Amino acid sequence: MPGHTRLLFLDDSKQKNNARDGMDDLVAIGGISVAADRASELNNRLNQECSSEFGLPEGEAFKWSPPKKSWFKTNLKD
Repeated sequence: MPGHTRLLFLDDSKQKNNARDGMDDLVAIGGISVAADRASELNNRLNQECSSEFGLPEGEAFKWSPPKKSWFKTNLKD
């Protein structure tokens, strides 16, 4: 049945030496669920928005946590 298969896009984060008193390392996970038959549409729309709204160069990977020398770190500081 179309539309029943879902794709999960997940990301995790860990913060060592948490500054909050009495707490150990902070670990979090977040993500989105997308119907498999709509994933291509989502990809195209994200690419279009990133390009038109933020000037993301073609071929630059969209990253939640980009490397230090990436286009994101240099151009999207806010």
